[in-house]
Amino acid sequence: MPAPLKWFPFYVDDWETDEKVDSLTLEEQGAYLCLLRWQWREGSISGRPADVAAKLTVRSARAQQPRSHRIAIAKRLLRQFFVGTGDGSGRVVNRKLAELYAAQVGKSDKARRAAMLSHSQRSANADASAEHPLNVRTADAEGSRSRSRIRSQIQQSLSSVDEKPKPHGTPETVAGTP
Repeated sequence: MPAPLKWFPFYVDDWETDEKVDSLTLEEQGAYLCLLRWQWREGSISGRPADVAAKLTVRSARAQQPRSHRIAIAKRLLRQFFVGTGDGSGRVVNRKLAELYAAQVGKSDKARRAAMLSHSQRSANADASAEHPLNVRTADAEGSRSRSRIRSQIQQSLSSVDEKPKPHGTPETVAGTP
């Protein structure tokens, strides 16, 4: 099952400063990252060391370690970094990664809902514009047209003030100058 999120958050400072991670060999650190990726894709991983050891199989025959070695690594990693899901399935999760996953899926869902709402509003506006052919411009264009209309009206009113006949004996004033 592909993960809904195609990326994996990796907090370098947390990794580098964690005492438990620092106590792992490079091989164990690689195995731990493998298990975190597995959890990210699947939501949880098997709590059985034999299943985890099978997941930790390296494709290269030269790099392959004996099964007992992989099981020992699996046991250590499961014990130190994973907790049971509590549903009786025998599956486990890294608590921090599970929280990150839930938060990121929540953000993704929220963004998707906002995009869908925005799309439906744009569609409704497009439908309304189709019903009213004179209202085919966007809100920005409407705003520009309104400003242009206001400027034009101001210009017309200023020129009409200048063109009005003045009563005899009234000093002529234009835009606040005597």
